[in-house]
Amino acid sequence: MLAGDFGIGFQSVFTDLPLILLLVTAGLLAFHLGGNGSWRVLAAAIVGMLLGVLAAHLELYMPYGRWVVLGALALIGLAVAVKLEAPVWPSLVAMALPSVYVGRAVLGLGQFGVLTWLGYGAGFLVVMAATLGLANLIDGTGAGRVVRVAAAGVSVACVLILAGVIG
Repeated sequence: MLAGDFGIGFQSVFTDLPLILLLVTAGLLAFHLGGNGSWRVLAAAIVGMLLGVLAAHLELYMPYGRWVVLGALALIGLAVAVKLEAPVWPSLVAMALPSVYVGRAVLGLGQFGVLTWLGYGAGFLVVMAATLGLANLIDGTGAGRVVRVAAAGVSVACVLILAGVIG
């Protein structure tokens, strides 16, 4: 268990299932797109979450939060699972949309100190880098299969959450 403001931020990343699914999906999509698309997807997820924090502080109403996040992640996971070759920019928008909702719901509540934000950032990077790094460690042919299976698993998990089967 980590103590202090940094620890609180870092641990918070691992306590919210939709946030974990978002970060894992970002890593899977980054691997799927490859090349320059990799860092752009990760940046789109982080920028989307920061826009969500801004939306929370401006008290903007964002309807259907849980449905938008889990529905978008299920569709992104399905697209990666079936090897859909989408252009980079629509993929970035698809990743940023649920990120805005997650940023508003998870990060936009309360006043956080600088160390807490650094903890959040470190947690985000650990999850996304671990997902992308593990996919890159597997050999070329096996990595594609593992990423597609993991993406299908994300889609199934999102549907089960929406159906109320898992929490």
